[in-house]
Amino acid sequence: MKRSGCTNPVERFYSIGVGGKGVIPGRGRDSFGAAFYYVELTDQFQGILRRLDDSYGGEIYYNFELTPWLHFTPDLQVLSPSLSQIDTTVVTGLRLMVNF
Repeated sequence: MKRSGCTNPVERFYSIGVGGKGVIPGRGRDSFGAAFYYVELTDQFQGILRRLDDSYGGEIYYNFELTPWLHFTPDLQVLSPSLSQIDTTVVTGLRLMVNF
């Protein structure tokens, strides 16, 4: 759908996520999360900058409570950027949080 005078490059944006606690038996203080997003660019914007395309990505993590003051969280993200020359990227991460 082409609209004259359109200044917003984003036609539609969708995101969904879910989170919770204690899915592993005996680990009721752990937490987890998963999310996904999709960005659809306007046809008008894609015509101006032909290198751009829609993008999407997602993330999952699990937060282990090792002690009440020490948490360990592995994380995985998958990102497909708007620039069509850049491949889909997978990013892994680890976080150790100490609460004083």
